[in-house]
Amino acid sequence: MVYGRNGCFKVKNQRYVLEDGSSTTYLALCSTLSNGQYSKQLGSFIEEWSADLGYEKMSNLSLQTTGVETLSSSGIQSYLEWKAEFISKDWLAKIQTDIKTIGVVSDIAIYEEASPEVILMMDDVGVKAQKPHKKIARTAQDAKRLDTTVVLVQDTKANYHHATTGINKQGESIYSVEQAIIDKVCELHKVEKPLPIVAITDGARSIRLTLQSIFGLSVCIILDWYHLQLKVKNLMSMTVRRCDSY
Repeated sequence: MVYGRNGCFKVKNQRYVLEDGSSTTYLALCSTLSNGQYSKQLGSFIEEWSADLGYEKMSNLSLQTTGVETLSSSGIQSYLEWKAEFISKDWLAKIQTDIKTIGVVSDIAIYEEASPEVILMMDDVGVKAQKPHKKIARTAQDAKRLDTTVVLVQDTKANYHHATTGINKQGESIYSVEQAIIDKVCELHKVEKPLPIVAITDGARSIRLTLQSIFGLSVCIILDWYHLQLKVKNLMSMTVRRCDSY
């Protein structure tokens, strides 16, 4: 069965046996389907809207627009798990460096506009985990929240490129965020000489340790504006005399 934006249909898929004894199919060789049964257009549709609508609403929307149950909520989840692993394995296969640490400039003039900098922004994003179907009760083993570390690395033309952890279908890391940062920095910059890395983060200890493991203790870390004003507000509230008791 092949599923597309306008419905689903049955197709006879020619099977082949390769010289090494392994087997494959015509559709697999043509790379026309995602996850073996979804058209590329349907795959893009799932990826674009499932995060906003959720699995259940996404399934209902597909039913209303096509007239047939093209997508089930569990099918949507299965596709997204496959897609995440597919992308992560591609990242893993493209690792071309054995570099573990990158040198940085320790004395960056961050208040001078003309001073060269390579901005790196990093944050942990947490979202509520979706259930494949609202009628299925969540078990104790199911994660209630999913956390992802997202990184933006600036290139030489002041454009930003994202990097993140790669996972398998079970949500387990197969491509670490440290490796993702190293690969992205090496892709965008020459690392033979120390780089003027300036990291803008929320100050979380886990993020600081990750950056220090790659760039060393001298890496410049700046608290982002939101958390900076929050910290200043909290400190100022401790110094100002309260008058509400008078």
